[in-house]
This record gives sequence, structure tokens and C-alpha cells, in this order.
Amino acid sequence: MTLRIYATSHSITPFTESTLAGDFIQNISRVYNENKIDIRLYMPKYGFISDRKYILREVIRLKEIPVFYKNDDIIPSVKSAFIPETRVQVYFLVYPEFYKKIPKNLADTAAVTQYESWDTCTVLFNHTSILTLEHLYWQPDIMLCINAESALTPFLLNAKYGNKDWYKPTKPVLILSNDSEFKAFSPDILKDYDIPESDDDLTDSLGLLKSAIRHSKGVIVLNNGNESKIQTLLEDKSVKKLLEQKREQYLNHSIQNPDENTWNETSKQIYHFLETI
Repeated sequence: MTLRIYATSHSITPFTESTLAGDFIQNISRVYNENKIDIRLYMPKYGFISDRKYILREVIRLKEIPVFYKNDDIIPSVKSAFIPETRVQVYFLVYPEFYKKIPKNLADTAAVTQYESWDTCTVLFNHTSILTLEHLYWQPDIMLCINAESALTPFLLNAKYGNKDWYKPTKPVLILSNDSEFKAFSPDILKDYDIPESDDDLTDSLGLLKSAIRHSKGVIVLNNGNESKIQTLLEDKSVKKLLEQKREQYLNHSIQNPDENTWNETSKQIYHFLETI
């Protein structure tokens, strides 16, 4: 059976500037799509992403996606487009009040995480990445949750949405790229979004990472050979223990000087890994 794959990321090339995760998603999605593997992507609609340039279209079923926030609902929407020169479908979370001022260079982690609404944006993104599936009437087999910006999703799938039959077939897989720092959330933001209590401290980077690993069916680390921004967290004894427990469900994958052949081979290896989850 061919897997249905859903990838959620704050960075996807060419909509954002090149990052390891963004290039990874762009390229493996193209390969999968060409091989008739159903893969769909989800990312925020930042203010610097042009509706006209990328031909973003409204999706009737996705015009209103209510999310609990501060004792009320906020109602973002989702638009659809394709990665240029492909038929890879990308869904964009649209909520300008939160996203329009985020700086264009997402690789500048300091600038992005210092943005006053980063926490709010990120938790909203995690919620809607899940809720969009129900509005789409689509059940992926695998949900790729990429870096800190999607690290809350595995916990939410289990602790908040796990009692809904719609989400039960979907297995979260955490992907960490070594060029992206790992940041957690403020207690107030978690309260504002009515996030369930966790055994792990979601307000601490180490706690959030442990939660993401614990609630994921598999973990993939992407390594481009440069200095790692997450190595200290990965070397923590408690994290090492969790990764050791994953055994065959943990993959440390090197991507250096990638070309078309490299991406083709990477896509095959990742797909084989996902089949074993």
C-alpha cells in the first residue's frame, strides 16, 4: 500500500529562504509526487509570500477553522497552492494578525524567536495543522512534524485529539534538522490555547523535545555536516535514552552537498524508513 504523507513545516523552499528542512521537504515531495505517492504539505502564510506569484487559492472547506484561544475562538483559514513546476500541493495557514510581521529570513532563528508573537503563531500552527485534516476529509498515514515549530503536534495528536477516530490512523514522525534551534513555549501561551497538562515541561526546550520524541512513532535527524544547533539537547542523557528506546524507529541521516541524485536516494531511504513505522 502506498503511504499518504503529510508534512508540516514553517519553512518550505522556495516559499521561504533556503534551509536544510525547507530544501528537504521541497525535494523529497517532488520525488514522491513524481512516483505517485500522495504527499501534501502545510506551512504558515507569511506576509512576504505573494498570493499572486504562487497562485494561492481559497479552499471552500478550509475557509474557517476555529481554534480555542483565550476563552473564545479565533478563526484562521487555509489556502492552497503548488510548489512551482510541480503538482505538490501546499496548504497555507492564513491568519495575518499573527504572521504578517515575521521576518523573511527564517534561518535567522534569533530574529524569528524574538518576534513578539512567535509562541502564539507556533501553537496556532500546531493546532491547525491537525484540524485541517478533518476539514479536508483526508487521513494521512504519516505526519512529518518538522523542528520546534511542529514539535507540539505529536503531543496534541495523542493528548488532545487522540480520542477522535479521524486522527487515529495518522502516525506522527518527528524530523529535526541540525541547522534549526529548538525553542519552547511560555506558560501563558499554553494556557491561552488550553493545552493539556504533560508529564514533560513544554515550557522548556528539553522538555518539549522529550515530549515530541515520546509521542512520535519515529524520529529522523537531518545532518548537513555543519555545526549542530541541537547537539547539546540530543546529547542529554534523558534524550539519548528515549532515542535508544526507538531503536529501528530512529534515523540519523546525513545530507551534504545535495544534488538530484542525492535527493532521489534520500527520498528512497526516508520512504523505506517510514514504511517500517
